[in-house]
Amino acid sequence: MNQMIKNLSWLSLANAAVKPIWFVFITYVCLRFLGVGGFGEMTAVLALVGISDGSLMLGTTPVTVREIARDRSLAGSFLTNFLPLRFVLSAVAIALSIGVAAVIDPSMKPTAIVAAGAYVLTRNLAEYGRAVFKGLQDFKLDAWSTVAEKLLVSIGGTVLLVMQPTVTSVFIGMTLGMVATIGLNLRWSALREVLLTKSARSGAFLRKHFRTALPLGLSSIFALLLYRTDSIMLKSMVGDLPTGQYGLAFRITEAALLLPALLTTVLLPRLSEIGTEERIRFWKTAGTGLAAMGAIASVVAGAVTLMAPGIVHLIDPSPEAAPAAPLLQWLIWTFPLSSLNFLFVTVFTAANALRRIAWILGAAALLNISLNLWLIPIHAAWGATTATLVTQGFILLSFAGSQMVRRV
Repeated sequence: MNQMIKNLSWLSLANAAVKPIWFVFITYVCLRFLGVGGFGEMTAVLALVGISDGSLMLGTTPVTVREIARDRSLAGSFLTNFLPLRFVLSAVAIALSIGVAAVIDPSMKPTAIVAAGAYVLTRNLAEYGRAVFKGLQDFKLDAWSTVAEKLLVSIGGTVLLVMQPTVTSVFIGMTLGMVATIGLNLRWSALREVLLTKSARSGAFLRKHFRTALPLGLSSIFALLLYRTDSIMLKSMVGDLPTGQYGLAFRITEAALLLPALLTTVLLPRLSEIGTEERIRFWKTAGTGLAAMGAIASVVAGAVTLMAPGIVHLIDPSPEAAPAAPLLQWLIWTFPLSSLNFLFVTVFTAANALRRIAWILGAAALLNISLNLWLIPIHAAWGATTATLVTQGFILLSFAGSQMVRRV
């Protein structure tokens, strides 16, 4: 537990230093230069590329963290085998995104999709490097990498926005920041030492761990559909302005998800290290995390509900942004639900209950898309908000009622 607190402290300090800067950039700066409509376009394009890219990664990141936490000697093999593959798959995702956009929403500019794809590709590579840090439980380096990324991406995106305020420009600037981050990651000792192990590429290694990751890969695809399709469907069905209003409320809610993200980052390697053989210790650690997260998230959601109009006005006082405030007052209540769901996914991953995660998230993705198809044409952004709340509640009830949890 002391090690978990130490790791959490490193990540908390890093994120406390740069997350406000990142939030100001991704909401305030982008909104001011692009307008609410342009912000909606940016949100939808990034969501589309993110779904395409994430769908091809097949859950390899959490499996990498889990397996390296169990056997540190595997770090070189994972990095050597999976990093080049992820580069190729991300390139394929860019082409896939262009094809999908041509079918579902031709108004999405191919140049913006390519620029967003370049950003997602470089982010993918940097995040995989950090997966090695997490597996080795070197959270100090993970923290420094996070600081570098958010600062450099925010600076790059802002500079390009000032030079030319377009969606394509902001993605180009963000990509330049990610390239610089990768350069710094490669200079840091832990990653360099792993690379110097020169582990051979192995088809057998890839096949073995892809099979292990497949249920998580399906879960990742379903999760992306849950969190990203609403913006794409809003843009396609009702246009950029409602998408931007919903996107603003969503970005504020997403910023709060830093809390469960920090906790799950340190919880996954810790629970993987303990293993389900030590059943009492495993569930005591998991239960402590769930209880703490549920209480904190509920308090945060209540505070944001009260302050929502002021928060939105502070970010963008224009009349176009005002409808985001009541949306935020409802959407923020997905935060406690999502937080607990994040932790349940982490616990089930450490316990190797990967198929159960896939079944639950698959059913939730189908429910979410169905609700969005029904509600968005009638209620626009309110329809997407309702769909998100109902779906997150369904996921929590499914995890809490799982046979695995009932056996404890």
